[in-house]
Amino acid sequence: MSKIELQIVTPDDTVFSGYCSLVNLPGAKGRFEVLQGHMNLISTLESGVVYITAEKEQINIKISDGIADIAPMKCVVLVEDAQILQGNVL
Repeated sequence: MSKIELQIVTPDDTVFSGYCSLVNLPGAKGRFEVLQGHMNLISTLESGVVYITAEKEQINIKISDGIADIAPMKCVVLVEDAQILQGNVL
């Protein structure tokens, strides 16, 4: 499966930086998925959980409100606070 570069960034730290096959985000108007080749988009995000599928691993990251800047090969999530949740292996 094709990969997209994902970064989840807070003012203090980069919480996640890597490649994944799918990102599921809590958009302000509902959840949406991002795959490689997604159209350019800037979206507001609600507090919730970002679900990341990478190799044989499911990574879940709790985020505060923020924005996502999406391009065909890259997704950058900018939030005030983010925390990796435990129990993330498929």
